[in-house]
Amino acid sequence: MSKLFFVIHFILFPSKVLGQVRYFLLEATTEESQLVFVPDSITQVDEIAHFLTKDLLMEEDKALQIYKWVCQQIKYDTEFEYYLYGNSEERLLKHVLKQRSGVCAHFSILFHALSKSVGLETYLIEGFSKPSTPGGGHAWNGIKIEGHFYLVDCTWGAGYVMEGTFYPSYSEEYFLVNPDVFIADHFPFDPMWQFLDAPLSVANFIHAEYSGANEAAYFNFQDSLVDYLQYDRLKRAEGSYKRMKAMGGDHPRWVSYLISQNRIWVNGRINEVVGLYNSFVVDYNRFVDSRRHSFRKPKMEDEEIALLLKTMASSLSSMKLQLGDLQAEEDVFQLQIRELLAEIQLLEADFKKQQAFADRYLTKGKFFRWMMF
Repeated sequence: MSKLFFVIHFILFPSKVLGQVRYFLLEATTEESQLVFVPDSITQVDEIAHFLTKDLLMEEDKALQIYKWVCQQIKYDTEFEYYLYGNSEERLLKHVLKQRSGVCAHFSILFHALSKSVGLETYLIEGFSKPSTPGGGHAWNGIKIEGHFYLVDCTWGAGYVMEGTFYPSYSEEYFLVNPDVFIADHFPFDPMWQFLDAPLSVANFIHAEYSGANEAAYFNFQDSLVDYLQYDRLKRAEGSYKRMKAMGGDHPRWVSYLISQNRIWVNGRINEVVGLYNSFVVDYNRFVDSRRHSFRKPKMEDEEIALLLKTMASSLSSMKLQLGDLQAEEDVFQLQIRELLAEIQLLEADFKKQQAFADRYLTKGKFFRWMMF
């Protein structure tokens, strides 16, 4: 049989994200600290982080010093726009370090990178906030300090926007905020990032305030987080999608993020299965070619035949299992899954015929095997 080349058409849907800042005037906190500076000669993330925290021992003190520097030294760019796809964390980090300006994604990525450099456990979080700019998304950070989880928003801690102009106004109001307080105006797409055992639904976030009452069945976010940190990109997207799907929601930005996570998971899984499929076809062709020459050219011993059949059977099971639990939100992926499953079924039918022959061959005495060809 000939090798199948299954082409995946991955359609990118650019998603323009605007960082959300406060569009209302707030008085600066009365306990503003002195400005934190780093020499211009220090430009790398690790160098900046260690310079800021070199004399500090406590995790909270290190996090605060980094928060101060990011909020005070990075200017919010009211004219900057970026697209979700094609902008890696590395690229955004390079931009903000060079320009010393950006939107919420830049603020959160910079805080995250600096904190990680000095051993702090931080997380990047995407969502939206209240009051919300039309269609706008937002980004902030989670952090674990002395075993406790908090939220941090350097963008809002840096200042506010009024009539299209950013006004620096440093505030520690958004540093180490308790989860049950932070949820009042920050909603992460993935409920895990609420850091609440009873996460708020998107509908209740928009229309009501968090009361502390159970919004859903008990949700152990810490267990989910432990798994998340061990997963690769596909498994993380799968977990995020399934948690969001279980909670439900219809906010435009929420739906867009749900689909993006589903797309990462489904497209990645399909490509993995296609890789398995093509590897299977290579093994299948090798078996068939050897069988045509009575397993003499190329020569295949009984043990090799049995192992090859076992490997192919395992690959078939794995392909069907991986496709079986996929939940594609978009028609293009639903079609690809159906087409791939159909091809696998045809391949499986051919394989079973070859497997039946091989089983008879391996159980027959070697003196009589020549009669099977």
